[in-house]
Amino acid sequence: MNRAVFLFNIYLSFLFCFTPILITIGFVLNLFPKLKAKFFASLQRLFEINSDNSLLESKRKKLFEPLKNLKSRDKNLRDEEAVRVLEFGIGHGSNLAYYPKNTRLIAIDVDPLVEEELLKNLKKCENVVLEKFIATSASDLSMLPFEFVDAVVCTHVFCCVDNQKLVAKEVKRVLVQGGKFYFLEHVGYRNKLYRFIQWLARPLWRLWFNNCRLGYRPKPILQSAGFADVSLDYFLCKEHHFLIRPNVAGIATKLV
Repeated sequence: MNRAVFLFNIYLSFLFCFTPILITIGFVLNLFPKLKAKFFASLQRLFEINSDNSLLESKRKKLFEPLKNLKSRDKNLRDEEAVRVLEFGIGHGSNLAYYPKNTRLIAIDVDPLVEEELLKNLKKCENVVLEKFIATSASDLSMLPFEFVDAVVCTHVFCCVDNQKLVAKEVKRVLVQGGKFYFLEHVGYRNKLYRFIQWLARPLWRLWFNNCRLGYRPKPILQSAGFADVSLDYFLCKEHHFLIRPNVAGIATKLV
């Protein structure tokens, strides 16, 4: 067990042992959104820094493999053999190494503090050029025009957004026709008993993990936003905590 998973399990044990106190603290944090955002951003950065990315490397690599064959719908980019990718909830850029050569990146994250570390990591990735960093929520991409990006990416972020249906619609809006949304998310168990346990833990989990929804299903949400073609690869990540072991690597295609 690596250090990140060990720390994560200790954190969960602490949460559920001191539930009444933690619920009170959680509600207090909700009264101060900026403080809450900084707290969870710090927690996420700690886990990201200590996490062994090799746990999901094979699935992540397979998910992003089709990006290498992506052709931009923008003539200027196509002439340069470049593509434009938007990633929301980018953090420190754990997906940068998987992007194809000549990627033009639009980076979205609600936490402006991640930009400095992201820029450092971008210097190590000659395959990616940052077009812009925008500190905003994925539910409001109004600064980007209709059909502007060739692909959208997020990993373990879609579960936490305030309005998943709105985010899905915004993703579809900014994607070019034929563009794809690549996502890696923890989801609900197929086993009914385990899924019920996730459901029981959901309220406290959501309060203490920045709105993260345990056991949700991304496919119906994406289909309701107009993605007609949604493919999922379900797998269990046994190194993770029991509640977030089930994951999917998915691709949703904008057909019209």
